[in-house]
Amino acid sequence: MTETIGIEQVDHVGIRVADAERALAFYEVLGFKVEKRVTFDPVIIIRNTQNVEINLVVNAAPEHDGSNILMDVDTKYAGMTHLALRVSSVADTIRLLKENGITITQGGRSCSDAEAMCRSS
Repeated sequence: MTETIGIEQVDHVGIRVADAERALAFYEVLGFKVEKRVTFDPVIIIRNTQNVEINLVVNAAPEHDGSNILMDVDTKYAGMTHLALRVSSVADTIRLLKENGITITQGGRSCSDAEAMCRSS
């Protein structure tokens, strides 16, 4: 058997966004705060109190007809289609998103052994 690399956990996820302020407002509702604004790349590092790190890569092209090219078009391109975050309460999450004017495009549902909240960006 070939020797393998011992990956311990996912360190962070990079998400390409077009509008930094809109993305920050959304992730703030999920409990994320800016940890660092990188000066040598268009990256904002955000983290929550559970130590989950997301890197917002602020260099996305303007939306194509308001659709997500990885999810909403017939041609299926390679790339990350979603990020699933485990929350303590799907009902409370849905309520807070609605209270903050965030549109839910797919409601809370069970995607595996845990409750999941699905939203396209």
